[in-house]
Amino acid sequence: MYEPRPVPSEASEALRTFLDEELQSIAYQLNNLGEPGTIGSGIEVGRDFGWRDIIGSPQYPLTGSGRPSFLQIGSTGVYAWSFTIGDDQFYVWHLPHDYVPGTDIYFHVHWFGSQTAGGFARWQFDYMYASGHDTDAYGSATTVYVQEQQSTTAWQHMISETAAVTIAGLEVDGVIIARVDRIAAVGETDVSGDVFAPIVDIHYQSTNLATPNKVPNFYLTR
Repeated sequence: MYEPRPVPSEASEALRTFLDEELQSIAYQLNNLGEPGTIGSGIEVGRDFGWRDIIGSPQYPLTGSGRPSFLQIGSTGVYAWSFTIGDDQFYVWHLPHDYVPGTDIYFHVHWFGSQTAGGFARWQFDYMYASGHDTDAYGSATTVYVQEQQSTTAWQHMISETAAVTIAGLEVDGVIIARVDRIAAVGETDVSGDVFAPIVDIHYQSTNLATPNKVPNFYLTR
């Protein structure tokens, strides 16, 4: 329970009244956080907290059998990772100190293709999670998928995002490790030609604030 400190008596009466009301309002919101996706007293998680990205860090080996190829995008002189069906790459994401505790995350792939036939690309995420600071251990992987149709415009920037992913105990300084694999589309025709996927991210909800503490308990207690 957060309780604001009294406004110093040296302040004018009008200023003291104003500051006291503001502090009481802030305390009420902090002590009455709404549940994710609900409408009620306090801050509504999902509406009052904004969104940020965690940019995935690809892990070595980046090339070899079953790895994407580093190819030129058309004739531009610019190169990126191109995935054929069966290619996979490994990524790591670190949970930043502005992550809203108890909220879901969303894996997503930024990709584009060389063709205009409008086939589908399907992506598989096999992920593992553990909190840090000697509080948790990695277990078995969990798998989620996303499938999306390519634009009929060549090189159109697509963002394919999974449904909400709930990870028990997800918190600041935790680390997610995943294999990201392009697999055959289900019930649809696969995208033909080159399929480039230069970035794999996570959308998460942000408090827009740092934690008061850099180790558990991360949050200010009184």
